[in-house]
Amino acid sequence: LRLVVIAKFESIIDVVSAADAGPLLQIIAELMNDQNWRVRHAAMMILPTLFIDSSLPEGPMKKKLITKFCEMCRDNVALIRTDWVLTCSA
Repeated sequence: LRLVVIAKFESIIDVVSAADAGPLLQIIAELMNDQNWRVRHAAMMILPTLFIDSSLPEGPMKKKLITKFCEMCRDNVALIRTDWVLTCSA
């Protein structure tokens, strides 16, 4: 169920705008620490779209998301680390 919800986050943020999506961004940050690697992977893959396609305001939430994203390079799942590198090189 969490994976289905994560898949809808980008559409929701498009509607409410990144600047007004504070609670949703907090949920994404929390999901990046989930025990299920698929949930962590899905949450990580949303962030590049948020940073590139939207105008996240500067502030503690943006800094937290960037920090969480950078921490994903040390995840214990190889696919997450591989996709992290591919995302950074894109």
